[in-house]
Amino acid sequence: MYKVALVGLGGISNTHLPVWKELDDCELVAVCDTRPEQMDAYPDARHYTDFYEMLEKEKLDILDICVPTFLHTKFALASMKKGIHVLCEKPMAATPADAKKMLEARDRTGKMLTIGYQYRHFP
Repeated sequence: MYKVALVGLGGISNTHLPVWKELDDCELVAVCDTRPEQMDAYPDARHYTDFYEMLEKEKLDILDICVPTFLHTKFALASMKKGIHVLCEKPMAATPADAKKMLEARDRTGKMLTIGYQYRHFP
């Protein structure tokens, strides 16, 4: 069973969260947002307002990043360094240099990094 956490409970997370609950081999164990009231809808997951506290306390396999773009790189790098696979919402990063850092961390750690470009194959 893969242990999953999601950071950023804004609009796009409403698309991500139901899918995690449907997957038989994944368990949503934690959610994180700076607004505690956003987490009320997820009583079965542990709640965090501090991303780094969540990384320290949880033993995660996958992190789903749904925060504003300027935070993608920082959260992805910290997660891969801890041995966590990353699914990141688009766009990948705020700058090409930040995207390169994410790819280098993926290569260095051997962790999966995927970006949610879900419309790529739609007609």
